[in-house]
Amino acid sequence: MRARASRGVEITDLQQDMEIPLGTVEGLSEFALRRLCFGGQVSVAFVGAAEMRRLNRRWFGRRGLTDVIAFPLGAMGIPADDVWGEVVVCPARAVSQAGENDEDPGTELLRLVVHGLLHLCGRTDGTAAKRAEMLAEGEALLRDFAARRPMSPGRAGASRTRTRE
Repeated sequence: MRARASRGVEITDLQQDMEIPLGTVEGLSEFALRRLCFGGQVSVAFVGAAEMRRLNRRWFGRRGLTDVIAFPLGAMGIPADDVWGEVVVCPARAVSQAGENDEDPGTELLRLVVHGLLHLCGRTDGTAAKRAEMLAEGEALLRDFAARRPMSPGRAGASRTRTRE
């Protein structure tokens, strides 16, 4: 496991499918949250495909792999205190989606983080129109973040340390 925490974002890496740019994820998350909705704390977790399938089945009753799940803790009836929610991302799915769309896997990973944060802030994508609106908002956030700091999704971030549980 690899973890990183700042004032508003806690990041946990529990997978081995791709190198996670911790510094970039942290900066992007803080930037997006300031722009979107609140200043509370958020957890961003990166998990393997098996764990993501398990979460998808347990919480949504769906079989199969999904790319990102957002858990707005207050909306789930969980006392949230200062932690407002959790975004869980599957880097293995980001890698496969990037290949399907001829996209950089690091960029796709950041896109999924933003998508999860948008869900925490109340955005929905249940219809084609809402999905298009949400995707456009996410792309704008990524563009604005990249414009304020050089972004190299595949290489940026903290040094990797990992502890097996």
